[in-house]
Amino acid sequence: MRDKAPDKKQQILVSAMKLFATQGYLQTTMQEIAQYCSMSKGSIYLHFSSKEELLMDIYKYYYRLSDERMQWIERDTRLAPQERLLKKIEVHLMMWLDYPEFVTLQIRENPGFTNEKIKQFLREVHTKTIKELRESLIEVYGESFARYALDASVLMGGIISTLMGLKMLANIELKVDQISRYILNSVDYVARGMLKDLPEPLISESNWPQIFEALYKDGACAPPPLLLIQNLRNDLANAQIDPEERQDALDSLSILEQELLASRPRRVVLRGMLANLQHLEAVREPIKPLVQWINQVHGL
Repeated sequence: MRDKAPDKKQQILVSAMKLFATQGYLQTTMQEIAQYCSMSKGSIYLHFSSKEELLMDIYKYYYRLSDERMQWIERDTRLAPQERLLKKIEVHLMMWLDYPEFVTLQIRENPGFTNEKIKQFLREVHTKTIKELRESLIEVYGESFARYALDASVLMGGIISTLMGLKMLANIELKVDQISRYILNSVDYVARGMLKDLPEPLISESNWPQIFEALYKDGACAPPPLLLIQNLRNDLANAQIDPEERQDALDSLSILEQELLASRPRRVVLRGMLANLQHLEAVREPIKPLVQWINQVHGL
């Protein structure tokens, strides 16, 4: 992970992740993390109450960065569906290449040793990833492909993991554009073959009910928070309100966006920015999904 940490929390996350990847999670002590950061052990505990909380925040930090990149792709309305899918594959690959210590940590330390909160978080992340891949595939191949989209998502994820695993373990030189295009072409061959021959899907609601329950439970289809913020910006741009009021609201949205991208968003800041926005008639209704999402995720 890059050493451009803008604050102490991120510096600790970066340092801890490197030590966990090289020494092992169980073998690394908080004292060693403090020494690596040139901090006192007490300073580490000011930001993280335990080593498990620190590990959880490493996972959250990595997947928040990945989600941010994905949302920029979603916002780009100029992209055709297949181009959008290609760029999403590239994001998965680039995250692996940009943060090799995180990948090493996952290979070295099976998440099964962690507590239930971390395991639940990883289950939710993986469910979300599969869901988004499924939606992208349906966008490319149409609703008739919906019954095969989970099979294709698993296939795509397997190819990505295998190729990048080979690169990590054997240091094989692979170019992101070459791999991503290869993956997209491979899935394209499979998808068109499925639509032509109409085989029975491997993963279906009858034999994998728990996957479908996770994918379609209440709230599973809610738009991501950064996309909701962008929609609110659009609402403000078209609203008939005082220019100073509009600018204050836009500033509040920017602070809210920055906070949501932080390794550990501060609830007091989230509350304050939401309060600034909720008094404004122009966004009182549109902001409700964002308030609901933040309440669910951050327990406001």
